[in-house]
Amino acid sequence: MQKLGLCNYLSLSSNMLTGEVPNWIGELNRLETLDLSGNRFLGQVPTSIGNLQLLKVLNLSANGLSGSLPESMANCGNLLALDFSQNLLSGDLPTWIFGSRVEKVLHLENKLSGKFSSAPKLQVLDLSRNDFSGMIASSIGVLRNLQFLNLSKNSLFGPVPGTFGDLKELYVLDLSDNKLNGSIPTEIGGAFALKELRMERNSLSGQIPDSIGNCSSLMSLILSQNNLAGAIPAAMAKLGNLIYVDLSFNSLIGSLPKQLANLPSLISFNISHNNLQVNKTCPAVLPKPIVLNPNSSSDSTPGSFPQNPGHKRIILSISALIAIGDGFSDSPTTDANSGKLVMFTGRPDFSTGAHALLNKDCELGRGGFGAVYRTVLRDGHPVAIKKLTVSSLVKSQEDFEREVKKLGKIRHQNLVALEGYYWTQSLQLLIYEFVSGGSLYKHLHEGSGGHFLSWNERFNIILGTAKSLAHLHQSNIIHYNIKSSNVLIDSSEFACRTVKITEKCDVYGFGVLVLEIVTGKRPVEYMEDDVVVLCDMVRGALEEGRVEECVDGRLMGNFPADEVVPVMKLGLICTLQVPSNRPDMGEVINILDLIRCPSEGQEESG
Repeated sequence: MQKLGLCNYLSLSSNMLTGEVPNWIGELNRLETLDLSGNRFLGQVPTSIGNLQLLKVLNLSANGLSGSLPESMANCGNLLALDFSQNLLSGDLPTWIFGSRVEKVLHLENKLSGKFSSAPKLQVLDLSRNDFSGMIASSIGVLRNLQFLNLSKNSLFGPVPGTFGDLKELYVLDLSDNKLNGSIPTEIGGAFALKELRMERNSLSGQIPDSIGNCSSLMSLILSQNNLAGAIPAAMAKLGNLIYVDLSFNSLIGSLPKQLANLPSLISFNISHNNLQVNKTCPAVLPKPIVLNPNSSSDSTPGSFPQNPGHKRIILSISALIAIGDGFSDSPTTDANSGKLVMFTGRPDFSTGAHALLNKDCELGRGGFGAVYRTVLRDGHPVAIKKLTVSSLVKSQEDFEREVKKLGKIRHQNLVALEGYYWTQSLQLLIYEFVSGGSLYKHLHEGSGGHFLSWNERFNIILGTAKSLAHLHQSNIIHYNIKSSNVLIDSSEFACRTVKITEKCDVYGFGVLVLEIVTGKRPVEYMEDDVVVLCDMVRGALEEGRVEECVDGRLMGNFPADEVVPVMKLGLICTLQVPSNRPDMGEVINILDLIRCPSEGQEESG
């Protein structure tokens, strides 16, 4: 590969490459895109990367890189996107990005025969989830083309530079989970293109500046868990695009400005854990936002995954072969007559040949990836076997085994294990733990077995599903097929199947599932001359102040409105059209924990 002198695009992402990034990478001086993300590279970023002066996109995220970024990268003057997130990098933020080095670069341009561009071109910069320390240089304002900046989850301290206000193209600014102090600069109002502003979990103090009202495009404002004081500025009423606001866990005082009642798009407004007073004459905000209980006794740390062994478990099984995961060592056995069988759990293999197991009478159901059958192993252990439909997803035995072994590595108390697989050229099987009792879809819409799901059971399904998805997302595994027909129920457990695309797709699917569980209605209802989309129906009811009419009629008179209505609103937040405005699953869990009443441990009758 060292000899690929004409190569301008190189992507080796999402593999299991180890060792250090080779120094010879700098010899591929025609490279414009280099993507080594999602591997297991260790050590420092080689200084030779500074030789890649044509480089526009560099992605080394999700590895184990350490140390500081080399100063030689100041030579990469054409960079448009730089992603070093999810590594172990440390030291000060690189000065060549927006420190004194940048200023020197600009001054030395003529002497260096145009080696550096006249102004930094960087549009995307993601250094999140590292251990960078030091202060954010005020010269960050020279990055006039910057559109996306994520410095979250580091150890940065000091003030937030006022020069952020010079970034007129910036639409996402995430400085959360650092040690920043001082006040939010009034100059922030100059960044009028901002759509998402996140500064939660810092040590910011002072007041929220009135100038925030100049950020007219702002849709998401997250300033929770700081030391902010003073009143909520009435100027926020100018932010007509606001959808999601979180000012919780601060020291804000006063009452809510009446002007906020006119925000047309607002769905969630969290002001819990402050020193605010309720103005009883303040008109209701339509649609009414979720305002979380400021007196909640929950001691779970926001951003964490609360442990609650009392909840019914959610068990999750994998129904497709696309995933990002760790390696796996297995003990395969080969049956020359019928193919290759691998059992991850050490259980005995099948009692008969694999083809004979797929008896039509034992078929449990069919889906987009194939049919599912029930059978029994030699020790009497029942399993569910998915016969995969021949698809372009499975190009070879090597591809199949590599992906399935990754899935076999997944272990969690809320997830059902993939127990093994079977391979021949014409037949591929996935072997799961068997979960009896039918699907959630049947229980909600077809009255399966006559069992009626109480609100307590429904809430536990929602919470458990959220915890399962959060665990998968932490493991870089993404599900794109969340629906009630894939949620399996037995006497003591719930389960859902998973696949992969993006985390925000998962959040959307989860939101639809929440609305389906609460309303008892299908995601899409086909009428004689009309089609009713559940999300749109609930959103319309919310705007008209009749949201309780949407609750499943079978729950009427037997549900706590102070739980059901906020859960429905949470479902709507998760289905927002702009993906970046949807919460992540960790935030969903925190919201659910705050919604849950103190009587959550009590089982309902019916």
